[in-house]
Amino acid sequence: VEQWPEKVKCALIVVLGSEWSVYDDTAAESVDRERAYLAAAVEAHVPTLGICFGAQMLAASLGGEVHRADATELGWMHIEPEAGAPPEVEHGPWFQFHHDTFTLPPAARLLASSEVGPQAFQYGSALAVQFHPEGTPGIVGRWCAADPAAVAAAGTTPAELVARTGAERGRVSLAPD
Repeated sequence: VEQWPEKVKCALIVVLGSEWSVYDDTAAESVDRERAYLAAAVEAHVPTLGICFGAQMLAASLGGEVHRADATELGWMHIEPEAGAPPEVEHGPWFQFHHDTFTLPPAARLLASSEVGPQAFQYGSALAVQFHPEGTPGIVGRWCAADPAAVAAAGTTPAELVARTGAERGRVSLAPD
């Protein structure tokens, strides 16, 4: 987005994934504008959902730090919900496709984690999830085609990931393909 509105005037914000990282210098100007907008949205109590990069952006907007993870999370993986987490944050498995992680923002409520880092948190009107509840076979196939080296490094194939995504559709609420 070239220019973000000065005031948040929407009923809901959903921030999805991205090909770059929050700390990518080539995207710094755009990331800084989006980060400021998200902080203002949360301050204004606008319901905000961050998925993967969106969760990382929310973390950075609220005082957390985003960095390269020690391990890539790619494929259908389990997460560990915290005690008292809402039932929507199931053990999974959930589809993951990311190389980055983040530290929990101060005052955020951790909802789930993995060995790599936080997987879900809540902060006021914002919900952030590192995994991809929106993944469909078509979406996963496109992601795999865009980064075949990461898929191979994860020890799997695009066909296996797409097939597993199709099998998981009945268990998790996914968008239509």
